[in-house]
Amino acid sequence: MRVLEISNEESAVSFAGKLFARWGSEVVRVESPGRRPAVPAEAIYLHGGKQHFSADYRTAEGRSAIESLAASCDILLTDARVADIESFRLLELGGADSPMVRVAVTPFGLTGPYAYHAATEASLLALAGL
Repeated sequence: MRVLEISNEESAVSFAGKLFARWGSEVVRVESPGRRPAVPAEAIYLHGGKQHFSADYRTAEGRSAIESLAASCDILLTDARVADIESFRLLELGGADSPMVRVAVTPFGLTGPYAYHAATEASLLALAGL
């Protein structure tokens, strides 16, 4: 199984990719060039065993490179902002006829009144009623 992980954060998507890698899947992590590097301990824990690829889905060149990777993947994981997912059609990577499983992990889902809101730890705790 081949997993494409598109993320610039060390978050739930990174952990999901780690689990797939641990279970024997080939995981390709795509990060934007120039992103803030991860803390070394986080990078070792979350990204060990993954292949790393640098491309920006916001550019035509980066999008083309990611599209080529997606064509051979079974699962797509992303934690991009909802606006980016829609604008750059991230959940359409690999083609409409592809049987690829596509997962977008966002704080408030892809639709609804809060979908485009930024989430912080404080806002998530407040909305959860803590």
